[in-house]
Amino acid sequence: MKRLMCPVFSIGFYILYFMILQGITYFLPETVITAVFVLLSVFLIIPIIASKSSSRVIRAINGFGCSF
Repeated sequence: MKRLMCPVFSIGFYILYFMILQGITYFLPETVITAVFVLLSVFLIIPIIASKSSSRVIRAINGFGCSF
């Protein structure tokens, strides 16, 4: 069960941050800069932040990180 908690939290945080990104991009104009920002966020920034957030939550709950 402990091995499944980290991926579940990571996917949950990814979905949360993706929804926040959708809200932000709703108000931005449709330009190339916005498209590059969304692509970088979806494939680079959000996965890194989601994994760090899930690691912090797991460490706070159980006292260990997400390293296997």
